[in-house]
Amino acid sequence: MGSLPLNSRCFCCSKKSEMELTKEIALDSSNNSTKNIVLIQSIFRGFLIRKNLFNSNQIKEVSIDYSTEQFENNSMITKLNHLLPKFELSDKEEYEISNTSNKIMAILYPNKSVYKGMINSKGQREGFGKYYMADGSIYKGFFKNNKMEGRGRIVNINGFIYEGEFKNGRSNGYGKFFALDGTCYKGTWLNDKQNGIGNEIYPDGSCYNGNFKDGKKNGSGKLIFKNKNIFEGNFVNNYINGEGAFYWKDGRIYIGKWNNNKMNGYGIFIWPDKKKY
Repeated sequence: MGSLPLNSRCFCCSKKSEMELTKEIALDSSNNSTKNIVLIQSIFRGFLIRKNLFNSNQIKEVSIDYSTEQFENNSMITKLNHLLPKFELSDKEEYEISNTSNKIMAILYPNKSVYKGMINSKGQREGFGKYYMADGSIYKGFFKNNKMEGRGRIVNINGFIYEGEFKNGRSNGYGKFFALDGTCYKGTWLNDKQNGIGNEIYPDGSCYNGNFKDGKKNGSGKLIFKNKNIFEGNFVNNYINGEGAFYWKDGRIYIGKWNNNKMNGYGIFIWPDKKKY
C-alpha cells in the first residue's frame, strides 16, 4: 500500500504502519501458530496402532496381571494425564461391555507392546481395552476389527494427548487435543485432520475460532492475537485471503480485501480520530 503526506486531505497507512501490520498478522512457517498446526497433525503419524498388526503365531498371551508399570509410571504420561479429567466410561458403554461374548485377554507383541482388553472370536482387538505402545504411548478406549473405533484417549510420550471419537483407526468426529506447551484444539476431525468448526489456542495465548479443512484454517474464522489485535474474515490454507476486517487495540480498523496475509485490493482504513482512506 502506498503512502501520502500526513497533511494530505486523503489518508492512508504510512510505510511504518504497513510494515507493522505485516509483522503483526504474518502467519508464515516461522511463527508458533503454524508450527503448532504442524504438531497437531503430526501427532497422528508414526505411533498409531494401524501398523502394529501381527500374525497370530507372533504374539504371546500373558497373564492379565502382566506388569505395565513402566508405561503407567512414566513421568511424561503422568503429566499429560493431568491435562484432562480421568477417562470414565458412560452407562451406555458399561452396558455394552457387560453384554458381549468377547473374552478379556492380555497380549504381548514382538515389539514389546502390550494389549489388555477384549478380543473377539477371530482373535482381534474388539470392544474396550488398553494398548501400551512400544514407544511408551498409551491408548485407552474402544476397538473394532483390531483398530481404534469409538471413543478413546491417546497419551503420546512426546507430549500430546488426544481424546475423542475414532473410526477405522483414525480420529473422526469430535475430539480434544492438548499439548504440554499450551497448544489446544477442540473441534471436529476427519481422518486425523481438523475438519469443520474448531477452536485452537496457541502457547502465546493467541487463539483461532472458525472453520478448518484438511488440518488448516479454511473458510470464515476469527483470530485473536496475543496483543489483543483481532482479525475476522476468510482464510485459505492458513492464510488470510478474501474479505476480512482487522481491528487494532489502539482503535485502527481495516475492512476490505486481503491476499496472503496482506491488505490487497479495495478496502477502507479508519483511524481512531475517524479519518479514513
